[in-house]
Amino acid sequence: MVTVNKPLELPIFLKPIANSIHELNLNQFNLNLNSIHEAKECPFKINFNGWHSPQEKWVKWVDELKPKYESVWKKARIFEPIMSIKSCIIKNQDLVCGIVEKWCCETNTFVFLFGEATITLEDVIVLGGYSLFGHPVFHPT
Repeated sequence: MVTVNKPLELPIFLKPIANSIHELNLNQFNLNLNSIHEAKECPFKINFNGWHSPQEKWVKWVDELKPKYESVWKKARIFEPIMSIKSCIIKNQDLVCGIVEKWCCETNTFVFLFGEATITLEDVIVLGGYSLFGHPVFHPT
């Protein structure tokens, strides 16, 4: 086994701009997709296999079972994931294509002008509103 004595690089974390999704003001970012991705056509082949829109029967089934099983789902800590599956995530192909251009396969990170960034398990938990313990992230305190 070969050990390389490489200096330890500490990660840089961005300071949160809000304590909850309700405090977030997206207008402050002045997002212009043309500045992210100027090409009219994406130069990459991107497949959106499995892009999810909730099925009507699933939503109806969950809504019917919720009054009876909500407390059981909460006790089993599966209530938030079940409710999140009812959500529809809107696909923005220009935004996806713009971010794909920044992906580096060698490091599994996005390379931006300010440095590299990646998506962590904590990001997924927060963005999905999931909780390891207790209430979901977006639950009023």
